[in-house]
Amino acid sequence: MERQLMQFTSKGVVFTDPKSAAGKRTVVVPDLIVEDLRVHVKDFTQDGDKGLISAGPDDGPLRSTSFSRRVWAQALRYAAF
Repeated sequence: MERQLMQFTSKGVVFTDPKSAAGKRTVVVPDLIVEDLRVHVKDFTQDGDKGLISAGPDDGPLRSTSFSRRVWAQALRYAAF
């Protein structure tokens, strides 16, 4: 991870460096999902080196509360047996 998003009461959501050297790491992606990730990057990410992989409804950073409410809760309902 090269950067992270942090939400501050006084500044809003801003990009910062990871908190420690441990935050800068290479993540291994299983072969099983590589093609799905390629499709996602092609169809849904923002352009440019600084573009977001997953943007929020306003085309800005996706906040965890918004993601949990709008996406994750719905995905859990669909996945329920």
